[in-house]
Amino acid sequence: MKSVPSDLLFTSQYLSDDIAIGILLMESEGGSENWTHDAEDDAIADIAEGADWLCEQSENRDVRLTFTYDIHRSVPTPYEPINGNPMPKPLVACCLGIAWEFDWMASAMIHLGYNPLGGWESIYGYARDLIVILPRFG
Repeated sequence: MKSVPSDLLFTSQYLSDDIAIGILLMESEGGSENWTHDAEDDAIADIAEGADWLCEQSENRDVRLTFTYDIHRSVPTPYEPINGNPMPKPLVACCLGIAWEFDWMASAMIHLGYNPLGGWESIYGYARDLIVILPRFG
């Protein structure tokens, strides 16, 4: 399992310069709802379209903004995310002050090689690791 960096909270608080976006398209194992390749492509295109719009807005304000994507298709989970509760389930606030999670979060962390018991710390670890993983940042 990947360890979580000690400086995991030091992600930028500003939307400027180079931004990494991790896209995880969750897929239930044996569920009734399944992604098609075209639907996955559409979802990714919609995310990129939103990021492109942000780039256009930043140009109007003389702010440099670029996006790089880390895309994971068909990330396995025993849950059917689309049929689940759209609201997160509460939990005791972790060290980051976040007091909720979704059922599929541990599955995503396992798929990425992080400790699923790390909760939000693992997710912040993934966010920090994007800086190293993606070509523009590494």
